[in-house]
Amino acid sequence: MNFLPQLSLILLTLGALLGNYFSIPLFYGVDLLFGGIFVVLTLLLHGTTKAVVIALISSSYTYYLWGHPYAIVLFTLEAIWLGWAGTRSKNWYLPLWDIVYWLVIGLPLVWGFYYGLMSIGTLSTGLIAVKQFLNSALNTLIATQIFYGLPRQFLDRIAQASQHKEFNIRQLISNLLITLLVLIIISFTVWEGYTVKNRIEENLAHNLQSLSQILNSQMQTWLQEHQLALQQLAQQENISSEKLNLFRQFDTHFEQIYLTDAAGKILHASPVKNQGNSRIGVNVSQNAAFQKLENEQTAMVSQFHRANAFPYISVAAARSSSETFSGMVYGELNIAPLKNQFEQILNNWSGLEQKQPWQKLEFTLCDERGNVIFSNQPESVCGKRFHSSLETTQPANQLRQNVPVNASQPAVIEWQQSTYRFEQPLLNQFNWQLQFQLPATYTVQTVRQNYIRYLLLALVAMAAGFATIPSVTSWLTAPLQEIADKTTNLPQKLTHPEPITFPASRVKEIRQLAENTQTMANKLKAEFSQIKGTQEKLENQVQSRTLELEQALSSLYQELTQRQKTAQQLATSEARFRYLVENAPLPMSMADSQGQLLFVNPAYTETLGYSYQELINKNIADFAHSKDFQKEKPLFEELVTGKRDIYQIEERFIHKNGELIWVSLTISANRDQEGNFISTIEMFENISTKKRYEEGLKQANAELEKANRLKDEFLATMSHELRTPLNSILGMTEGLQEQIYGPLNAKQLKCLNTVQNSGTHLLALINDIDLSKIEAGKLELHQEQISIPQLCQSTVSLIQETASKKKIALTTELSPQVSVVEGDEQRLRQALLNLLSNAVKFTPEQGRVALKVELMNQNADVAFSVLDTGIGIAPENFPNLFEPFTQVDSKLNRQQGGTGLGLSLVKRIAQLHGGDVTVESTVGKGSCFTLTIPYRGTSPSLETESSQGLPKLLIVSNQSAHLMTISSYLEATGYSLITADEIQSAISSSLEHQPQIIIIDVEMPETEGWKAIRQLRAQPDFQATPIIALTPAANAGEEKKCLEVGANQYLRKPIRLRELVRLLQEMSF
Repeated sequence: MNFLPQLSLILLTLGALLGNYFSIPLFYGVDLLFGGIFVVLTLLLHGTTKAVVIALISSSYTYYLWGHPYAIVLFTLEAIWLGWAGTRSKNWYLPLWDIVYWLVIGLPLVWGFYYGLMSIGTLSTGLIAVKQFLNSALNTLIATQIFYGLPRQFLDRIAQASQHKEFNIRQLISNLLITLLVLIIISFTVWEGYTVKNRIEENLAHNLQSLSQILNSQMQTWLQEHQLALQQLAQQENISSEKLNLFRQFDTHFEQIYLTDAAGKILHASPVKNQGNSRIGVNVSQNAAFQKLENEQTAMVSQFHRANAFPYISVAAARSSSETFSGMVYGELNIAPLKNQFEQILNNWSGLEQKQPWQKLEFTLCDERGNVIFSNQPESVCGKRFHSSLETTQPANQLRQNVPVNASQPAVIEWQQSTYRFEQPLLNQFNWQLQFQLPATYTVQTVRQNYIRYLLLALVAMAAGFATIPSVTSWLTAPLQEIADKTTNLPQKLTHPEPITFPASRVKEIRQLAENTQTMANKLKAEFSQIKGTQEKLENQVQSRTLELEQALSSLYQELTQRQKTAQQLATSEARFRYLVENAPLPMSMADSQGQLLFVNPAYTETLGYSYQELINKNIADFAHSKDFQKEKPLFEELVTGKRDIYQIEERFIHKNGELIWVSLTISANRDQEGNFISTIEMFENISTKKRYEEGLKQANAELEKANRLKDEFLATMSHELRTPLNSILGMTEGLQEQIYGPLNAKQLKCLNTVQNSGTHLLALINDIDLSKIEAGKLELHQEQISIPQLCQSTVSLIQETASKKKIALTTELSPQVSVVEGDEQRLRQALLNLLSNAVKFTPEQGRVALKVELMNQNADVAFSVLDTGIGIAPENFPNLFEPFTQVDSKLNRQQGGTGLGLSLVKRIAQLHGGDVTVESTVGKGSCFTLTIPYRGTSPSLETESSQGLPKLLIVSNQSAHLMTISSYLEATGYSLITADEIQSAISSSLEHQPQIIIIDVEMPETEGWKAIRQLRAQPDFQATPIIALTPAANAGEEKKCLEVGANQYLRKPIRLRELVRLLQEMSF
């Protein structure tokens, strides 16, 4: 008797119950259930009736879980619907029918049950509806996929429902992909929901912890103040009742206070009477505080007590005379007024987020036994035990969530009405506990909104999957279906003369299957024809020799039987081997110890373009590339001699048409039982396409390197072309500023200063917009002593006009302690200009921008601070503020302009000086950027050397503007000059006039500048003459070359004329 059907029903019922029991809590009061998987499996295996019964049994657990019967109705109706659909539809694909159920029946019922009857709200109802929809659809998809994977033999033994045991591969793949899609999104939804919930609760716990610390500090301060006051009273002499009354009037928190002598007898008290009886003369030596002060000689004792309805802290201070205990002063502090202080702190507390309903925050102070000291909860009575009739969870450190216990309400409403409870120790010497209680409404609503977004996304993804995935799988499986149709009744088709053709496909595996099936059909057809001819021939022979065979049949029967068996075995073995080899997709062959081919399969001949007859008995070396074969030959010999069993190698084969084919070759040895070599077994794969891709990649990399090189050459050329005219502009301007061409008035000098500053800034931009420097992170410094007032004034003047247009007050504040600093003036001006430009750019009209310079860090650093009243920067943007090509607000920067390089260059300039850049900012109030560099002290400024006895100079340059600029300046300074514009005239002028210093522009056509230096050094008269080289760039290669060819010094263009004069003065002495 077959018990498997009954056993499977029991297991399915148990699985449905466990699937619902081991649910995954999705959000507050809503869970993911998996019992529906086993209900659907029961429907597929045993029919509708049993599925409905199991659905009713398993869904009954939801009544315990959620506290209402409506889920039982929904899940039972779902099983009835799916069973009814199976009897009405030929194409019975359960997931689609389940979706139809929820759209037509399930969702309206959910809305009626939860929103109409249970009144749980629109958001909660919508969330439950989407969850139920997705949960049931996912269960149906999983169950269908499990059913697809069950073996047919198992189904025949276990299933009582005989229908729908078969399915097509399109359904299998589609169902699997949709299941995985929905499962991944739901898994992510669960993870994201728990993450959001934990983040909110951790933030809440942190805020409540901070508030608890403030309240604890307030209460400690309050207690210490009263202890100190009582201790000071105890140290006074001649304490009377009147003085105690005055003390209580001053400190109203003391309910009563009295003074004792050394024996414990009360001498004075305020008030004098207690419950109508006088305190004077009462002995309190048995008081715990008195005994502790007397025995331990301590200065102060504090204890907590409760008298009648109000709690208090007893405070006692010892009195002593000549270090001898002479009594105590005892007071009782009423704690109840602290409640008002706590409420005032809560009202002024600004550390809590406004998203939470903090105005409903309740607090309760309890003693070590859990009794209420004071509370702002009406139901908490002083002196009564504090307790909660709520279920408690522990979601975060010291934060507990209390859920109201109400059997008449569903779980989703209970969670919605839950509150957070937070406990914190207060006054450790008394072991008190401070309890906070706050509604969890914000957390519940936030988590539910988060879930409904992701669940709706899962619905959309599932709908998209049902719309698109079947089309894709249909395209994949159509060739398989056509092959199946072609092979139906194949034996009958093989007897017909019409050829059998199979479909072609771009999918490799399907194409190989079609080709192999085609080959098999052709061979079977040929074999069938041969067998038929042989059969006819044998029949004729049998008829002619029947009499002879009948006589010998009895004696030969056993022998023929044995031979027949052997022949069948050999034929079967040979057919199997030949089928496998001939239909293998990879080329295969066998060869002897000399490399002569013994056998090749069709794939082998197809790959090399030869026929079978052309390849047999040929040597492998005949179509292998000669160089590659020489590398393979030692490996082949080791294989034949038994030193190795297999090897792999990549080499080139020669196609019949002469084309080279790259192959990945694997050759192993075929040996007998004694290990003797029989033949090789060779198999290879065509990797020509792979090799072409690798070659193409190499060419692409070479082209990329060439493009980078051309880019660098272009940038270098552009940098030179811009520097050449700028050299003349800056040189002429510097000469005019020095008034070597005549005196200028103040307005003209001011205009020239602006031209000089703008030209210098333009030169800085040319240097810094060099992409190769930015990418490599290289910026060079030229150290010199800089006047801070002049640096600040020239920088502010460049931005003054922009600030004036926006009516921004632009001020400077310079410390008198520092007037000169060592650094690169051009780089520092660029950095300050970037900071000032940003400040003006992002400061509204009528605002203020200030440049402040001062010493800091014990006079170790100079700080340049740019302060503004602009829009400010959020703290979360600080980490990326100084990154290249990064803008805090892309939209705002598009309006104001900027590339995102400014602050990155400022930080790089500061770091090159050995300093750094910091920022302080408040959104809506303004920012302060501070650039600090080391302060190394200053040396006296260089005095202008006398122009008397100045050396004679030779200047060589083919650029007339450049030559005129330098010549005019030096002549006005007092130098005697000789000029030349090419190498021959320079040499002849040198020999004729014998200059004491030679200045050569190396940037002359066809390297004439370098030639001039070499030829001058070759002259005996000029081997020791100082030579200054003017170079177009300042890279390490140019500097090294200047010194190698014979120059003593070098200056980069555009040159600074004052720097040239200084260098000439140094070389003159």
